Amino acid sequence: TCQHLERFGCAVRVNRLFVKAEHRDNPGGAVADRNAAKEKAMIKLLHGKWPGVFGGHRRPLEVMMRWAWRKPLLGTHLVRHFDGEPYKGQVTDYHAANEAFEDGESVDLWHVRYEDGDEEDLDRTELFAAIARTRD
Repeated sequence: TCQHLERFGCAVRVNRLFVKAEHRDNPGGAVADRNAAKEKAMIKLLHGKWPGVFGGHRRPLEVMMRWAWRKPLLGTHLVRHFDGEPYKGQVTDYHAANEAFEDGESVDLWHVRYEDGDEEDLDRTELFAAIARTRD
């Protein structure tokens, strides 16, 4: 699916197609032989090949594809204010939510490098707030 989207930019949506499938129980998924080691290796490969596409999973060893978040925000310029002073930065990397924090929550993070050399990771809310301020 990712290769198709990258090449053609879209996929056909069929609203009247019904497929009965046992997605969480069938052999397959990221690999044909299900075991934790192979699943982790294939998920790591997916994250490396398609940065930002897979994340937001609900269970261990699960991947969820979100093509819209692939790379459109890389290179985006933004402004954040620290102590009342504006600092210009640029999104330089994206880290999909693939590891939960201590509270069990996992979030996507965008890495930002500022003109003064400082760097930080922003979650989605922080990122969009900074982008919105930049456009004002």
